[in-house]
Amino acid sequence: LPTEIEALTRLEVLRLDHNGMSGSIPSLFAALSRLTELNLQFNEFDSELPEDMHQLSDLKRLLLNDNKITGTIPEHFGQLRDIKMLHLNNNEIHGEIPTTIGLLENLRDFRIQNSNMFGFIPSELGNCFRLQDLFLQNNNGLDGYIPTELADLDELRVLHLEGTSLKGDIPPKFCSGYRDRDLELLTADCQEVKCDCCSKCY
Repeated sequence: LPTEIEALTRLEVLRLDHNGMSGSIPSLFAALSRLTELNLQFNEFDSELPEDMHQLSDLKRLLLNDNKITGTIPEHFGQLRDIKMLHLNNNEIHGEIPTTIGLLENLRDFRIQNSNMFGFIPSELGNCFRLQDLFLQNNNGLDGYIPTELADLDELRVLHLEGTSLKGDIPPKFCSGYRDRDLELLTADCQEVKCDCCSKCY
């Protein structure tokens, strides 16, 4: 990714997906403060997420999925307050889902499946009250119980939980209010997670 892009200070949309690009994602985002969409998906980037990415305060769509990105999800991603779509899936990202994701009140679509995440699902995700699509599947290190706060996400349509080490029950409110919500797809490993209303069990 050429560093000369930082000269485009009025740039609002940057789409470079499906281009076979590789190497590091450069730290040039302080100069691109007007960006509302950054799409680098389906490339070969293999660096960690840049430290200055949180300075994209107008960002609404961040699509970095299907690369070889390493490292962890930075805590300062919680400063991306306008973000609606955050796709980090199908990378080599590891670590815990930071609790600061719960600060993203405009987040509608969060995907981190097929990665190396571990630890608990943060209950703070329940603060993302506009969340519609949550993809957490195929992160074997995710364990513990499913936060009851997720059942308070009234706009949630899709929740993928299979391929993890979660245990316990799907929060009862999910099933008791199943007909009253727009939940279209709920999946889990039903041998480990008791789920009476899952759309599909693995």
